[in-house]
Amino acid sequence: MSLRYALIALLTGRPMTGYDISKSFSRSVAHVWHAPDSQIYPELNRMERDGLLTSVEVPWGKKGRRRSTTSPRPASPTSGSG
Repeated sequence: MSLRYALIALLTGRPMTGYDISKSFSRSVAHVWHAPDSQIYPELNRMERDGLLTSVEVPWGKKGRRRSTTSPRPASPTSGSG
């Protein structure tokens, strides 16, 4: 399994920040597969660039900071004639 598929599987439940993704990955499969942040964040960026993920800025914390949440992009309907 590639890191890309593992990240998509994690994100199917709910939108998450990069931090949430990293922690969820550690809790779920770290005992068999180690993926450090230095692999996770670049792969998330590639996946967004490839159109697989969508990121949205959301308010976070008491001081009005913003963080990105990431979720899988819905599959686009295929256009066909029929």
